[in-house]
Amino acid sequence: MTEVNKFLLVAQTQSEVNKKMIGAEDWVKEALTPSRNIDYRLAILDESVEFMRSAIAFKWWAKNELDADNAVVELVDILHFLTSFGIVATSTVEQCAEDMELGYVAASEVEGDLDTTADSLISFIHALSRDEVDTQELWVSFWMLCRCAGTDIETVISMYRSKAVLNKFRTAMGYKLGTYRKTWLDGKEDNWYLTNYLKSVMSGNGNVYPGDTVLENFLYSNYR
Repeated sequence: MTEVNKFLLVAQTQSEVNKKMIGAEDWVKEALTPSRNIDYRLAILDESVEFMRSAIAFKWWAKNELDADNAVVELVDILHFLTSFGIVATSTVEQCAEDMELGYVAASEVEGDLDTTADSLISFIHALSRDEVDTQELWVSFWMLCRCAGTDIETVISMYRSKAVLNKFRTAMGYKLGTYRKTWLDGKEDNWYLTNYLKSVMSGNGNVYPGDTVLENFLYSNYR
């Protein structure tokens, strides 16, 4: 699969997830309806804070409890909302995918010493917070943040796809109704189990994503 197809796959997948989550075929129109109160930028900021707590030792006044694995999970959560924002901002899945790709290429071509993760996160938030957001610049900032955090596109895309599968599963099992249980055995959340299963399968298969069906079967077989 080429890089551009990966980006298009992410955008298409997110669009399908949003149709189910929002409950409308034209979910972009619904997202722009003031009464729906859907603000993807605030959602991105919220996930950015979660990423900061896992990846950056910013508490000089207290002990920092960093978690590199969870930092990648938070980057994937940012990607969900950032893709949604990109589709709404550009009006099409295809344009969002193109911006995503151009941003990735630009970030990949940056040479020399990278910014610290903290500086990269601040740059990303600045790009997000402008009155008129340049979506390509925003994608450059996001992929630079991933680079500074020490992760790669294969990991981010694979974990994104698995999280999209999980979101569909949660919805099918009553998440919006409040009947779904995110916490499974041993007090750990569903995302923890799915992520570890994905890592195990990919490590034994040349780091290749196993496919949505494999992950869906795992979720349905292990949800209690």
